Amino acid sequence: MGEGGYIRIQNKSNHTVTIKVIKGRSVDNRGMTDIQGTIAPGGQLPENGENKYGGVYEYLEGDVRFRVQKDGYFHLEAHVDGSSPSGLMIKVDHNHWWTEDTSPDKDSKVNLVADVDEIDGTSKVELRIYDNFNASSWMEELKESIQDTPFCEVALPGTHDSATYRFEKALGASPDSDLTKTIEDKLDKGGILSSMTDFILKNIFNRLCKCQSKTLKEQMEHGIRYLDLRIAYHKESSTFWTCHGVYCVNMTDVMEQIKQFLDQNPKEIVLLDFNHLYEMADHHKDLADLILNGLGDKAANFNDVKPNSPVSEYWDKGYQAVVLYHHQPIIQQFEGKLWPPRFISSPWPETGDVEVLHGKMKENIVTKKNNPGKFFVLQGILTPDAEAIKEEIMESGGVSIEALCRDCNCRITEWVEKDFDSLNVVIVDFFETCSLLPCVVTSNRKS
Repeated sequence: MGEGGYIRIQNKSNHTVTIKVIKGRSVDNRGMTDIQGTIAPGGQLPENGENKYGGVYEYLEGDVRFRVQKDGYFHLEAHVDGSSPSGLMIKVDHNHWWTEDTSPDKDSKVNLVADVDEIDGTSKVELRIYDNFNASSWMEELKESIQDTPFCEVALPGTHDSATYRFEKALGASPDSDLTKTIEDKLDKGGILSSMTDFILKNIFNRLCKCQSKTLKEQMEHGIRYLDLRIAYHKESSTFWTCHGVYCVNMTDVMEQIKQFLDQNPKEIVLLDFNHLYEMADHHKDLADLILNGLGDKAANFNDVKPNSPVSEYWDKGYQAVVLYHHQPIIQQFEGKLWPPRFISSPWPETGDVEVLHGKMKENIVTKKNNPGKFFVLQGILTPDAEAIKEEIMESGGVSIEALCRDCNCRITEWVEKDFDSLNVVIVDFFETCSLLPCVVTSNRKS
């Protein structure tokens, strides 16, 4: 036999859903009947049983006896009367389980999603069914549920280091990281070994700097409504770039993507958090002009609305973007279009340990409740410590932001649902690797 996994399906939607196994290969059929059938809202499959997780999971195992260079799989579909099904392919090899979305279209009333966790060498596959929504325009779609809600109490999915999906290798290391700058200085940037320098920096970028894989517009089209934007001024080219150890995306491109999305979706509102600014000197006004000229009248004015203003007030004034800018001296020059840091709190967990992260996130929710009336960012991120980074650089270890995501992202959704009853912004790295986004968005839906 192959890798075993504990699997359950929870119905978080408002619909009665029928689960069907469409087809499969090289997965033991024992137990398969317990993850098929009809699930009422709030219910789950299997309904009962006995195993080390208290009977709420069904144990399935990949059958490798007749497998020839092929992975095992089974194909699940969630059916609701009168709509297309939502599907997932659950796959297994000798080492682990994983999933692939197979929904034929986006017309289903529900969305079947999954998180795969590895516990004590065994896979735990959490399948969840949520009410479906149009990701590009979910705020408009949920108008009746959120229009009277203070904006700082609307649950918003966000991304950490949002614009780090690309590496501008011609510019090399950025000023926000001593690590990448030191490596670049030692590797003869621009000299005969420049190709080696580019290769090494790209490897470091992919492991320790890259936190997202999708463009900003793609993130917003998937439902993201908070962007964490860290900017550095590049002296030689006199341009602004997002950064995280290396220069990533030109700010002109950033603003074009944001404007295009907002033009296409006039009821969507995004938080743009410019919270780390490097090598700026006297360039703050130039950056602010670039941001605000790109947004035009879409930029909210804090003299008109506040974090605790209802969403309908933002809509009534045509506001689609809140620009949070973490440099107090420049703010007063823009008459309310740049929102000062006092309007937002975003405590950094500062840990590389999953259980410590859980505890700190719970503490931060208490902090949010004790400080109402401002935007609040709950950071679901792990940060590698100095020793881990040293191992990665000096000994070619396996440390990477994406690997850390595999340790925590699969649990964030469960924590949000069970432990955190007061949400605003929730951010993760590589957001598409977990089911947090539908969990956060649909939490705004009022029955």
